[in-house]
Amino acid sequence: MLPDGYGDFFLATATVAGALIGLLFVAISVHPEGASRSARSTTRLRAIAALSAFLDTLVLSLLALRPRPQLGDVAVTLGALGLVAMATLLILLASDRPTPVGPRIRGVVLVVGQAVLYVLQVTDGVALSARPDDAAAVDGLSVVVIVLFVLGIGRAWEFAGADNPGLLGTAVATATGRGVRSSAEDDRSEATPHRP
Repeated sequence: MLPDGYGDFFLATATVAGALIGLLFVAISVHPEGASRSARSTTRLRAIAALSAFLDTLVLSLLALRPRPQLGDVAVTLGALGLVAMATLLILLASDRPTPVGPRIRGVVLVVGQAVLYVLQVTDGVALSARPDDAAAVDGLSVVVIVLFVLGIGRAWEFAGADNPGLLGTAVATATGRGVRSSAEDDRSEATPHRP
């Protein structure tokens, strides 16, 4: 059984995750080439990372609403699947040689950051498997769900080609000497061959 108050939280997060997945599919249908196998790795990474975050929160929230949720096992399984997805994205980034340094650094930071959240999810899941009534572990999972929403929304925002004036984007742009540019501009620069 979930501690008091968490049923409403997971009902709300399941609803939000379902709506965000729907909106992500609308964005992909408007910009289908961005999620195709022929797309640049950083563009595909945005779509895959957002979908991974939203699916994790949706499935976790829905399974938490069952009468006997066994939330620990669910969290461990979903966290492990998330880690596999992040490892796949790192391989995708590493295999795409023409990607400039700035977008590649942002991609690696994104993947590693999301992987850390999945590790925290697995950790809370293990704690819940040992003690199913551990309110602190459920609270930890709820924080992971919220942060995954924030990351997923940020990746979907970038996938749609919107500006990314956040701290990370600004720091990477400053370090690479390019100034703050939109994700669409980054994608265009990736498509342009760079001369040494």
